[in-house]
Amino acid sequence: MTDKHNMKDVAIIFIGIGKYIDYFPKYYKTCKEFFLPKSKKTFYVFTDNINNDFFKRKEDVIVIKTKSEKWPFSTLFRFRYINSISRDLLKHTHIIYIDADMYIYSKICEQEFFSYKNPLFGVKHPGSIGIKGFEHNKESLACVNKSDDLSIYRQGCFWGGEASYVLNMSKELAKRIDDDLSRGVIAKWHDESHLNKYFIENKEYVYTFNPGYAYPECLWNKINFEKKIIHILKDHGAMRNVSNNNLKKIIKKALVTFLGEEKIRMVYEFFFHNYRKNKNSIRYKKRIFRIKLNSKIKKFRAKISYKKRILKREIRFIKWSFLKHKVGLKYIYSRFFFSKKIKNKRTIIEKEINNKDLSIHIVTGHRDFINMLWSLSSFYNVFKEIGQLYIHDDGSLKNEDEKIINRLLPSSKIIPANYLHQNYIHELNENPILKGQNGPLFKKIIDTYFISDKKMRLILDTDILWFNPSVEIEYEIKNNTQNSILMKNDVPIEIRFKNGTKMDEKFAWSNSGIVLYSKENFNLKKLKNFWNKIDRSHVPSVHFSEQTGFTNCLEDLKILPEDKYTLFEKENETTIMRHYVTPLRPLFYAKLLDLKIKKLLDK
Repeated sequence: MTDKHNMKDVAIIFIGIGKYIDYFPKYYKTCKEFFLPKSKKTFYVFTDNINNDFFKRKEDVIVIKTKSEKWPFSTLFRFRYINSISRDLLKHTHIIYIDADMYIYSKICEQEFFSYKNPLFGVKHPGSIGIKGFEHNKESLACVNKSDDLSIYRQGCFWGGEASYVLNMSKELAKRIDDDLSRGVIAKWHDESHLNKYFIENKEYVYTFNPGYAYPECLWNKINFEKKIIHILKDHGAMRNVSNNNLKKIIKKALVTFLGEEKIRMVYEFFFHNYRKNKNSIRYKKRIFRIKLNSKIKKFRAKISYKKRILKREIRFIKWSFLKHKVGLKYIYSRFFFSKKIKNKRTIIEKEINNKDLSIHIVTGHRDFINMLWSLSSFYNVFKEIGQLYIHDDGSLKNEDEKIINRLLPSSKIIPANYLHQNYIHELNENPILKGQNGPLFKKIIDTYFISDKKMRLILDTDILWFNPSVEIEYEIKNNTQNSILMKNDVPIEIRFKNGTKMDEKFAWSNSGIVLYSKENFNLKKLKNFWNKIDRSHVPSVHFSEQTGFTNCLEDLKILPEDKYTLFEKENETTIMRHYVTPLRPLFYAKLLDLKIKKLLDK
């Protein structure tokens, strides 16, 4: 991890369902006293006992009411719990999960704990379970392969890392567990099996602490590691509210006596996992049936909700087309019939690359896919300086869309939505503020900067139509982009900062429908400083922070003439292009029916 000597802002996750909440006082006290003493720590407590007196008057404890679940669902759903407060957790630099039945035994300072550079961490299982601990059931998404590196088995009691990485992992593992449950599958060691699978897949990002950070109380002085965090020996049956507690106590003592302390946990957990599973098979089947049903209902509702949003959006555009823009019939015909013809175009849209120092970028998804094809078709029709085209997927492109891209734009490169986080981990580690920025808007400024190896970058929106050659832009490209270029906005943008001030108005008039810059003119430090100052509780400030981010970080900035590169001004013979932002979207489709644009289908 980076900046290891700086104070961190740490979120500590405690899940105390049922009697597990009784562990919190000691957990809280030892964490406060011994764990990262110089860092700011906030405890997020998931519990069904929200009225516990211990929570009162503790400003660093946030209690989240959580429904009590039967074992093992209470542990399987821990990633789901974490995902439910992801927005709050993103405010912290790090997220650390520590099992409820653990406490800090000796001081763990920042310099010691953050001495590694990996963005995630886990802890080696003190029982040295080895290959037998991993999931080998091929029906489960936690199943490991023979070719995997199985040299380290990590215990699920202590893990975490940088906030964005932990939340990405939590989101993925919750999805995998839900997928397993929908098919009636539960991994051998529940969430721990899935955690180990993820760590194997991303081993280069994971640092592993020694077993002293998960020192089992039942093996006191039996493990040759310094005691850092203690795992309490407890009556699992009593804590998990399952039956046959007396039988379990007897078997536990027998295991300690005859099998030795080293393997007690492995054998004990394995025995009772299968014992409960066989004894309560009917209950398991009912539970899994309900989970399957709820999963299907959830997917159905999400699908209906998405369709409702799309329908509302289309109704809004139709209203605007009739009442505001007076192009209602043109819009309906073009939007739902004519515009789709470009997908069946027989000839390619692109031109041959003639400038090896230039890359062209466009961010799109399935919803804006047709817009993108028309926009690029009009662009290639008038532009002479052609560079390598990068199409950045916002995560919603479908296989059919990619096939059309490969046919109409064969030399283009499709960049997957998660490409940056998978391939530029070192760069993102050095710039933590960039990792928290997500979505299509931020892909436009962050992904394009890192992914292209070209000297110059030309970034275009999907809702632009080009009518005439661009003398200004092509002149800058031929001169190696000594000046950076942006469009002019129709109204100033208000950005609020954390200290109560606002952004200088001289930065407020730019529009990022077109962006041109050379990499040497992109000041990453200024961008980071600007984003760090933004008041993220003010929604418009966050929404427009990509647009104003360009304004604040580009050196030698030049604004294109607004009479030729227009927004709300109607096109004329001298208009080079027009940016049809959301309120103007009906005009975009109506314009496709103009003879000059319509001819693009035949070229």
